[in-house]
Amino acid sequence: MTALLAPVLRAQDDTTPPTLVKPSIDNWTMLLSYSEDLDSESIPPASAFAVMVTPQGGAEASRTVDRVDLVSNYVVLNLSTRVAWTDDVTLSCFGSVPPVRDLAGNPAATFTGLSVVNQTPHAPSAPQNLSASPGVTTVTLSREWPSDSGYSAIKSYEYRVDGTGGRHGAGTDLTETVRCLENDASYVFEVRAVNYVGAGPAATVRCELMAGGVELETIEIPLEANGQTSWFVDEAFTPALTTDFLGSVHCVASGNAMFTESAFDLAHRIFTTLPVAPVDESL
Repeated sequence: MTALLAPVLRAQDDTTPPTLVKPSIDNWTMLLSYSEDLDSESIPPASAFAVMVTPQGGAEASRTVDRVDLVSNYVVLNLSTRVAWTDDVTLSCFGSVPPVRDLAGNPAATFTGLSVVNQTPHAPSAPQNLSASPGVTTVTLSREWPSDSGYSAIKSYEYRVDGTGGRHGAGTDLTETVRCLENDASYVFEVRAVNYVGAGPAATVRCELMAGGVELETIEIPLEANGQTSWFVDEAFTPALTTDFLGSVHCVASGNAMFTESAFDLAHRIFTTLPVAPVDESL
């Protein structure tokens, strides 16, 4: 039994041709978005289109259209070669048989040298408005989204200190705190955004850490048989902790710290509040 197809209803009083809203391109694929659904039988030949591409600093050249498809309100052009995200692209559409038309049979207008929005994915631009807020042995970095995401989702940020060493991942949050720095010192921080294409250029900011972090006197904590010590720190405490594994813990920080022995003797606890020495403005 032959399946019956539902008839295509055409508005007999519709005399308005479909309007091209916005042409865009992503690598090899160009989309021509129209204001209304198109007749699926009005697919124009590839020869009805002319694509011109001008590379950055180069000469204009034509690109071949290999295939034309029509889906809903889109005409889809597939090019023979991809474009770079820095290329300028223009499109011309000449008269064809059949012409692109809407469901009422109204043909779309032809056009020449129409600018195409290049949405080819690329690495993002640098984060905007990068700032650094100093603390005691810490710096909090804040920034805003890049002005250009590169037509690809931002998946992380990376930072580096003083232009040396590896880059540290910072997730997608717009702030993070860098710890274990030296007081009374200057640092340069680089932050860059990373999308699914790659990493973009870095934004930089310099930050001076305050002087006056007070070094805690050495606290002797007895070692257990396994030769280990342990300590706990509350959330408000921002320390730079080191141990020589001889039972001594050293700290430069401010806040409240709680140091304990191992689980064999939890009764031994030391609570210390560290002041921040005032900066001598006369120096």
